[in-house]
Amino acid sequence: MSYQQSPSHTPGSRLRQLLANGEVLVCPGVYDGLSTRMAIEAGFQCLYMTGAGVSMSRIGMADLGLATQTEMVDTAGMIANIDPKIPLIADAEYVPDVLDVASLFVLEGSFAIIANASLMLI
Repeated sequence: MSYQQSPSHTPGSRLRQLLANGEVLVCPGVYDGLSTRMAIEAGFQCLYMTGAGVSMSRIGMADLGLATQTEMVDTAGMIANIDPKIPLIADAEYVPDVLDVASLFVLEGSFAIIANASLMLI
């Protein structure tokens, strides 16, 4: 995280609160700074970093595992730090060692990752 937060006020704890309230949680797919700022301005309480969007935005190719781990983690960090109070769910399904990548995403400010269709809260 780019600034100090108490454990009860992290984006991860906020995501768990939002999921626990029993309401539908809409998390728009974001992939760069502009889409992230638009979603925040629209009032969304949680964001989802789409791997397909990042791949198309960064390398102009479909999400076939061609975007590197570094590109995905860098993008997650940039998105998470635009407004560190808003939880970010990051798509990381095409990486061989999900746990290693999970730790990188956490360092960059993402607090949940989608890995092979299962949700892991960090």
